Amino acid sequence: MAEVSVIIPTFNRKALLLQTLKNIMNQTSLPDEVIVVDDHSTDGTEAAVREAFGSRIIFVKNFARGPGAARNSGLKNAQGRYIKFFDSDDLMTANTIQVQYDLLQNSDRQFVYSPYFRARQDGAGRWMPLEHIIMHYYPFHKTLPLWDFMIKEGLFIAIPGMLFRRELLEKTGPWKEDATAYEDWDYLFRISILEPHPLHTNACAFVYRIHGTQTTMRNFSDEQRDLDKNKVLEHLDNLISQDNRFSAGTKAFFRNKFYQLYRETPSVLLKDKLKKYDTLLQRFLWEYLRLKLKIGRIKTKTMWQPAHGPFVSEQVVKNYLNHIKV
Repeated sequence: MAEVSVIIPTFNRKALLLQTLKNIMNQTSLPDEVIVVDDHSTDGTEAAVREAFGSRIIFVKNFARGPGAARNSGLKNAQGRYIKFFDSDDLMTANTIQVQYDLLQNSDRQFVYSPYFRARQDGAGRWMPLEHIIMHYYPFHKTLPLWDFMIKEGLFIAIPGMLFRRELLEKTGPWKEDATAYEDWDYLFRISILEPHPLHTNACAFVYRIHGTQTTMRNFSDEQRDLDKNKVLEHLDNLISQDNRFSAGTKAFFRNKFYQLYRETPSVLLKDKLKKYDTLLQRFLWEYLRLKLKIGRIKTKTMWQPAHGPFVSEQVVKNYLNHIKV
């Protein structure tokens, strides 16, 4: 049985995907299999991948069913005991798979996560980091579970920076296939219930590449994102409501997410739902969280909260970039 499987959903990102695959093939410890799930690309992705990598890449067609369905298809085809979901436009430091695999091998935790930072490349291939902010350079505080920080502080950890034990994903269940935005938030929240205290390492990192074809920026209107967010929140609210592990206070904080959505959404379709959540309790929680988030930004001197573990360092970003191989 294979040890590590990397699953990459893609759609019309031929040039970016080829760089990502080269980056993976330059890892100090190669994955046992790399599965590309193509969501019916029309830019010659399949031919380019087969020409460049041949049988080293498992190529699966998914026929325009969305990123959640693509990852589900990838997992069904994967043989690995350890799974990395990676994006077709990101790059990881060359030691990532080795570092994360070794950590999981020597721990009883179910997954490990690492930092990321944002950068773009110019026409000559030179890296131009944005803000020099490294997200999740520090782990979230272990006094509370991951799901608690997700509810109360909006914490989200980027899934491409993770390596999972397969059995955790089998218990978590499939990715949502009826939402194209926020489906990763839904997936991470369900994971956090099963593994509330994951491993962390900043010995490796990945680059969130900024480019002109980011999925959520290019393909979705504000209205569609709001509808997807509402769909995800309703799904998780039903899950939390039926779970005795969550207190009444936690459930109230989670429903405040609806209140935030309906207060801030530009979508007229959701405005009528505001009345349902516009209670004195939710108004109080809204103001409390606004104040807490403002204090958090002051503490980190960034737009991010302490739970996101931000670290500002031009030198550390350069060090990571020096270990990106394509």
